[in-house]
Amino acid sequence: MPFYETKEDLLDTLISYCKSGLEREEFCLWIVAEPLTIDEARDALKGAVPDLDRHLASSRLEMAPARDFFLQGGGFDGKRLTQTWYDKLAEVSARGYAGIRVTGDTTWLTKKDWSHFCDYEDGLNEVIGNRRLAVLCTYPLEGAGAPQILDVVRTHQFVLARRHGRWDVLETAVLKRAKASSSKSTTSSNGESRNGRAN
Repeated sequence: MPFYETKEDLLDTLISYCKSGLEREEFCLWIVAEPLTIDEARDALKGAVPDLDRHLASSRLEMAPARDFFLQGGGFDGKRLTQTWYDKLAEVSARGYAGIRVTGDTTWLTKKDWSHFCDYEDGLNEVIGNRRLAVLCTYPLEGAGAPQILDVVRTHQFVLARRHGRWDVLETAVLKRAKASSSKSTTSSNGESRNGRAN
C-alpha cells in the first residue's frame, strides 16, 4: 500500500497498476479521489492504454468517484462495502474475467471515520483471501501523522512509500518472519543447508 508525495507519483503508480491489470485480462476498478478527478485519471491512463475507450465501453474498466463509492447513504459503512466486494467478485467471475484489480485513495476519509476504515481494511484481508482480488490503497504522505502510518502498516503485510522520487518498502514483522521461515524450509528441502546454516 503506497504512500505518495505528489500527484505525479500517484499517477505513475496507478497507471502502471491499471495498465497491467488490463493486459492480464482482469476487471479494473479505479476509485478516484482528490487530488485527481475522473477526467484527469482517464486522460492520463489513455496515454498508456491507447484502446482505453474500448475497455470503458465494455465495462472492463470502471472509474468511480471515491465519495460516491465509499460514502453511499451519507456515511462510511464497512459491512456494506465488504458485501459490495463479494457481489463484485461474483459478477466479474460470471463475466469470465481473470480477476479483479481495484485501487482507491483515502483523501476522502474524515478523522471520525479513520478507525472504522482501519477495521474495514483489516477485515478486507479475509475477503481477499485466496480470491482473485487485488487491492491497492494509496495514502498521501502530506498530513499523515505517525498514528495513521502505524495503522496502515498494522493492517497490511507491507507498505511502500515514495519519497524524493524513490520507493522504500516497509514490511511488518509477521511478513519478515514468514519470509525467513519460508526461506529456511526451502533451503532445507533443497539440501543446501546443514546444521541450520546456509552454505
